[in-house]
Amino acid sequence: MRMNTNELVMELSKILEMMKVSIKYLDADEFSYQDVLFHETIIRSIDHSYIQMIWDNLKPVMESLILLSMRSRFKEKYEDFTRIINNHQLYIDAIKTKDRDIMIKSLHENFDDVQGKVEDLWMAQQMLSKGVEQEND
Repeated sequence: MRMNTNELVMELSKILEMMKVSIKYLDADEFSYQDVLFHETIIRSIDHSYIQMIWDNLKPVMESLILLSMRSRFKEKYEDFTRIINNHQLYIDAIKTKDRDIMIKSLHENFDDVQGKVEDLWMAQQMLSKGVEQEND
């Protein structure tokens, strides 16, 4: 499904607007769906079979992690959605202008956040494992 840049920018902008509506109505599930759709739209636009295959395998895990994360943020860190929306807008700006520096910045903005969450999950899992080990001693 190869798209030209203008079509891709239009589609991503539409999805971003739906993400904003989801925030307004405190709908974590719809926000998560739109968030996954946003990234999937970029991936599909690349029209590369191996990247698509990797995405198809990762998507169920990503959907679960994003949904859990967004449900938590709606309750505990609602103000964080401004940053999330801005990060997604950076992707759109990078695609629209074909500016590599903006794309790199957008990737960092998104994945530095994800990295922190993954590390938090890992640390929580380590703490749970240590707790179980101590109980078994």
